[in-house]
Amino acid sequence: MSLREQKSSWQATLFREFPEQVYLHFDQENSTAEDKLYSVRFKTPVQLTTGIQSNAEHLSESK
Repeated sequence: MSLREQKSSWQATLFREFPEQVYLHFDQENSTAEDKLYSVRFKTPVQLTTGIQSNAEHLSESK
């Protein structure tokens, strides 16, 4: 499985298992006419060891 596929799988899991805490956000920056892209965002920012995050697309791996 590629990293892109793994990321998509994790985002789908977040969306499926935590529908009250996340939502889909249309990504205007990276979308094209042929390929509409969406990111998973937290409705309320969450505190991680790397800081406060609201975008599930850019979660860092904690060390």
